[in-house]
Amino acid sequence: CSMLSFLDESTEEHGLDTDGEALRLARELLGSRAILEKNSWEALGESQKKYDVVLLVHLLELIAGDQRLSLLTTARRILKDDGRLIFTTPNRLNAYYRDNYAKLDEKELRHLLESAGFSGKIYGWNPFPIQWGHILKYLPGIFTILQYFSQREFLKKSSVSLFTIAEPE
Repeated sequence: CSMLSFLDESTEEHGLDTDGEALRLARELLGSRAILEKNSWEALGESQKKYDVVLLVHLLELIAGDQRLSLLTTARRILKDDGRLIFTTPNRLNAYYRDNYAKLDEKELRHLLESAGFSGKIYGWNPFPIQWGHILKYLPGIFTILQYFSQREFLKKSSVSLFTIAEPE
C-alpha cells in the first residue's frame, strides 16, 4: 500500500494490504487522501471497470500458483477499458532467485497476462544484487540510468525484478 505514494496527489487512491505495518506506513505517507483497508484482493468482490490503475508490488510470487490467474482476472475485471495494470515481481532468472520456484520468469508472466486478457510489456529492473538496494538510492541519477537500460531491454535476464505495464485486450 505504501507504494501508492508515487501517484499524482489529485487522484483518488484505494489500497488493500493484509500487512498492518504496510497500511500504517501508507497512512503516514498519504494521509486522508487514500482509502486504505486491511484486506486481500479477494475482497474486491464483483466490482466492474472501476479503476484506472491496478498496482501490484511483489504480490504475484507470494500467492499460490493457481491463484495468480485469478488475481490477474480480477484485476482485468475491475480495470476500466483504458486502464493499466502495473506490477513488479522477482525475476527467477536472476542468480539470487534461480532456485526459488515461487518466483516467476518472463515466459510465465507473459502466459498469465495473456490468459487473463492483457497485453503488455515486461521490463527488467535493477541488475544489482538485492543487498545493494539501500545504497543505490543515494547514487544521483541511478534510477534514470536504470530506466534508460530497462526500456531498451538490456536488463531483463540479469535483473532482480521484472516490471510489467499491461493493458486490457
